[in-house]
Amino acid sequence: MPDLLTLIGALYACNMLAEQGPLTRQQITECGQFQEAVKMRFLTSGELEDMRGRPLAERYAIALRGYERFKVWEMENPDTVRRLRGYVR
Repeated sequence: MPDLLTLIGALYACNMLAEQGPLTRQQITECGQFQEAVKMRFLTSGELEDMRGRPLAERYAIALRGYERFKVWEMENPDTVRRLRGYVR
């Protein structure tokens, strides 16, 4: 499994591609997988376990916590974010 910064860099690359125009089906699939993987990395092991067997709406709510934590991480790590975004530009 790729490390967190590699996944975030891939997500930023997807964002850049999407800014340039429509993504192919393969890119949509891959970018969705990167986004999901990043969100999951910001969840606790208990939250990941709690997602199992839950209805979709509950899984979404738990995954949203991971996304929110990722956004906080971005705000707390502006130099790293700038560096990663610079690599993909």
